[in-house]
Amino acid sequence: MWRIGDVLDHFSSCKGPRKSIANQICKYRLLKGKKKEDIIAVVGPPNSISATPDGGQLLQWISTGYHIVIVFDANGICQGVTHETSV
Repeated sequence: MWRIGDVLDHFSSCKGPRKSIANQICKYRLLKGKKKEDIIAVVGPPNSISATPDGGQLLQWISTGYHIVIVFDANGICQGVTHETSV
């Protein structure tokens, strides 16, 4: 799993203009181990929620030019980022 900070550093720094969701996630930085409710409280509700075979969930946030997918275990604890695209 990726740390959100690693992914964001790969695409761009937290400085300068960014998309709204990206800005909020950038401020929150390390997501792994955080509660689903806490992440949603910071970045807003996800655009999509999918179940995983182990009882967890994949949550996706999508905005113009930005998409991130975060996986949570069955207890709602973040396991990390599975996908991020920034254009």
